[in-house]
Formats: sequence, structure tokens, C-alpha cells
Amino acid sequence: MEDKQFTQLFDLITRCVTGIRELQEGQKELKSDVAELKTDVSGLKTDVSGLKTDVSGLKTDVAELKTDVAEIKEGQKRLEEGQARLEKEIQTTNRALDTLAGESIRVKARVDILEQRELSN
Repeated sequence: MEDKQFTQLFDLITRCVTGIRELQEGQKELKSDVAELKTDVSGLKTDVSGLKTDVSGLKTDVAELKTDVAEIKEGQKRLEEGQARLEKEIQTTNRALDTLAGESIRVKARVDILEQRELSN
């Protein structure tokens, strides 16, 4: 083998060794990146689990709110019915008071007439 061929062969081997080292370092970086991604995936799985729990809690809250709304509507209906009854009772009471006031005025007028008759006598 000639020196030139030996030098070329040595350069080629040097480049191969350098390439292999670069590939090994790239492989180390990839392994590190894979480990980091696995950690991130684990964290994301935990986050998803937490979100599922939150969604479940929200669904429970929504169901409770629907129940509360139904109870409020029922209470409102009862209040409106009670208000309607009270309004009718107030109307009846007002009519009775009007009648009573009218009778009171008539009685007072009769008393006045009778008192005037007695005074004239």
C-alpha cells in the first residue's frame, strides 16, 4: 500500500469514527428527548385525569343546579298561586270595607236625624 492510499484510508476511517461518534451523541440526545417526552406524557395523563374528575364534578353540579331550578320554579308557582289568593281576599275585604263604610255612613246619618228629632222635641 502506498502512503497516499494509506493516508486516504486513514482519513476515511477517521471520518467514519467521527461519524459514529456523532451518531452516538445524536442517539444519546434522542434517548434524552424520549425520556423527557415520556415524562411529559405522564404529566399530561395526570392532567387529563384531573380534567376528567373536574368534568365529572361539573356534571354533578349541573344536575344539582337543574334540581334547584326545578324547586325554585315550583316555589315560584306556589307563591304566584298564594299571591292570587291574597289578591282575591284583598278584593273581598275591600268590598266588605266599602259596604261597612257605606252602612256606617247610613247609620251615622240616621243617628244624626234621630238626634235632631229628639232635640226638636
